[in-house]
Amino acid sequence: MDIGIVLNVVVSLVFLYLLLSMMASVLEEIIAGAWNSRGQGLRQTIGHLLGDPRLAGLAGRLYAHPLIAGLIRPGLDYPSLRWLAWLLPFLRARQPSYIEPEIFADALTDILRRAGAFVSGNMQPALAALWADAKGDEATFRARLLDWYRAGTDRQSGIYKRSAQRWLFFYGLALAVMLNVDTLQIARALWNGGNATRAAEITAQATAYVKASPDGPKQPPQQSTEQDFAALLKSVQAMQLPMGWSSTGFCSIAMGAFGLTSLPAPGWMRKLPGMPCQGAQPSERVLYSPAGKPEHAPVTAAAWIGWIMTALAISLGAQFWFDTLGKIVGLRAAGRKPENPTPAPAQK
Repeated sequence: MDIGIVLNVVVSLVFLYLLLSMMASVLEEIIAGAWNSRGQGLRQTIGHLLGDPRLAGLAGRLYAHPLIAGLIRPGLDYPSLRWLAWLLPFLRARQPSYIEPEIFADALTDILRRAGAFVSGNMQPALAALWADAKGDEATFRARLLDWYRAGTDRQSGIYKRSAQRWLFFYGLALAVMLNVDTLQIARALWNGGNATRAAEITAQATAYVKASPDGPKQPPQQSTEQDFAALLKSVQAMQLPMGWSSTGFCSIAMGAFGLTSLPAPGWMRKLPGMPCQGAQPSERVLYSPAGKPEHAPVTAAAWIGWIMTALAISLGAQFWFDTLGKIVGLRAAGRKPENPTPAPAQK
């Protein structure tokens, strides 16, 4: 068994998982941006910090303060159309995903000062503890407030990252099914002797990527767009591996993946003009063929096993696969350990 071929297959799979993980991260950022997940999470965190989770008291007044209210992007403000904003979250008012600690401290101290809380000492318990620790000095209280707020938002950031990690599996499974990225089929195709050249080419691409990205994989921006996703998809398709479906279209792929021969909707609904998926036929997935020609076949249980394996790999995240890729590429570049050389004759 040639260790070089083994490493090429492993590097090819790892590089594929890296690109797919980056695609899942971009997809996650697009959805999180539509739902304003970071802004809602920060709003909840501030509500819990101030002992006002429903934002009906102090936290509500904080978000109504001009320093904070100016950061909120207004949404659909027609009472008769609020149901539409509930269905389409991007029509709601967008809460700020980040509030500078200094702005938070200035707004909160201004509210407390106007309410006479520094004189009466009537504050929410956590703030009262900070005020007592500051020994009645507003400057010291503000410094304590900044540290307290930073600690709270750091915890909120950790909670968001853990939640995002869990969602990566489901985004990964959706990508694996829609693109037909079956780990078992792809590994078989790369391992076949006829595809050794293809694996070597992908390994060369992976090596170039690692050298061009010394600081790690490019993190998706919070305002990720469809263009970012399309660029990564193009990179995955350029690998020319046995992926994809016999016919494109969400409905055809969904019907093929779940073994449906017709749409799960009443007949009268399917006949409506402009009804999505009207006339769609189930698609078949592309399979590896030793002859080199693409083959198509219906979905089996083995396909779902391969898709779930891909999703589990994607859930580990892009940074994990980038680090793994760097180690394997470094091992491959080191080459074989030389055999025991013949000692040079001793000089007389």
